[in-house]
Amino acid sequence: MTKKVRLAVIIASIVLGFSLLAGTGAYVILNTNASTTTTTSLSNLYNTNGNINPAAVEAFLDAVGYWDNPSDTGTYTAHNIASRGTSGSDSTIIFPMGYYVDATGSMDTSKPILWQATYLWNGYLTVWMNTNYVVEYYNNSGTENTGFGNGTSYDTYSNYSKSTLRDVTNNIYTKLNGKLESFSSIIQSPKNADATWQTTQADDVHTYSTSYYDHHNNLDDYNGVYTGWTHSSNWNTSNPPYNDSFWIPSSVEVFNKTPKTTSTTAQVNNGLWGLTAADRGFNTTTIEGSGTTSYCWLRSGSL
Repeated sequence: MTKKVRLAVIIASIVLGFSLLAGTGAYVILNTNASTTTTTSLSNLYNTNGNINPAAVEAFLDAVGYWDNPSDTGTYTAHNIASRGTSGSDSTIIFPMGYYVDATGSMDTSKPILWQATYLWNGYLTVWMNTNYVVEYYNNSGTENTGFGNGTSYDTYSNYSKSTLRDVTNNIYTKLNGKLESFSSIIQSPKNADATWQTTQADDVHTYSTSYYDHHNNLDDYNGVYTGWTHSSNWNTSNPPYNDSFWIPSSVEVFNKTPKTTSTTAQVNNGLWGLTAADRGFNTTTIEGSGTTSYCWLRSGSL
């Protein structure tokens, strides 16, 4: 695959609303009270009939600095993707790609999906859904709110690799892929992109005290020290989230990347993606419009 093609290939992460119902208290959530504004005015990469909009794609590639840097394979965080680190720009890139598709497969073109460019690595761009898609459980004994789940009952305290949250995230991708032209070519899994940064994230990271830390940040394997998470019984080794086209971000990516052995406080502006509080903010109404939330799920657990 050429570099020219690879820059147009996007690794996507998604955010889902935090359900304020039973069985949801065991995992780290992200409080997002700030508001996010875009400094980039771009057209939707897809027309309302689901076909790719070539002019919009060209403008998007210009916005992320591709035309000026076609051979660049460096690593850049959210606030220096367009400038490629030369100016320390405070701006980020938010753009529309696709439209809301419900659990029945019906697409509503009045509800475009906004994404933020968060991480450029080796010619692959990670983008983060800018607003919660739906409000959903992490795990709740097989119960789910939205119709996107598989009806599988997981342990309430299971990790992301075995969760309703992961099922719903994957099924949202499947519904979008059924409506948007070449979506499966544009969106690539971390495995297909050989995104090694997704296999090396620290799995034991402090949140807000020495007594609580995040785990299972790694998409491919659990490599932490907590003995309660034995690899064979609690992690999906045959099909880890590293294989997924859509996935939920970790606390390492969003706000805290320092191992617990060297840090006792959350580093809210020092995550892998270099996000600010404003970046983590969003309209509290979900894209679908029927749910509201001030929180979104991360895949990281908390002990």
